[in-house]
Amino acid sequence: MRLVDAIRNATVQAAAAARTDEPIAHQAPMEVAVAHAYESDPTVDQSDFERATNAAQATPGMNIVRLELFLTQEQVHSLLRGALATHRAVMTTKEVASYLRLHMATVDEMAASGALPAFQAEGTWRFLKSSVDAWLQKQAGQEGTEHAA
Repeated sequence: MRLVDAIRNATVQAAAAARTDEPIAHQAPMEVAVAHAYESDPTVDQSDFERATNAAQATPGMNIVRLELFLTQEQVHSLLRGALATHRAVMTTKEVASYLRLHMATVDEMAASGALPAFQAEGTWRFLKSSVDAWLQKQAGQEGTEHAA
């Protein structure tokens, strides 16, 4: 069974179970496909797989997903080029809004008030990604201490 078929079968089975309020079968098609892949490949170290499987079975709600990609050197270079092409040291308001999942107007207001580290270039706000990441970490730390109090 191919991985795509296993995912499709698991999705169909989950959708059917949701409509009928019946529990999904104990061993989903995805588990069968993964187990079959490991059994058929003698080069795979099964101890890690068995350890993870035992941990997942002992922990309610935990799932195992292991994905191995076999790429040519050209495919790896293309993948890395694509990842690096989207990385920007300086971001626009639109990019920051997308990154923080906020409206552009909210980001503009935060930049104008000084709540979000930014600078203006040619009349538009610009944001250093490293500063936005540091601000985000600071915000996450402050929320953690507020909830603890």
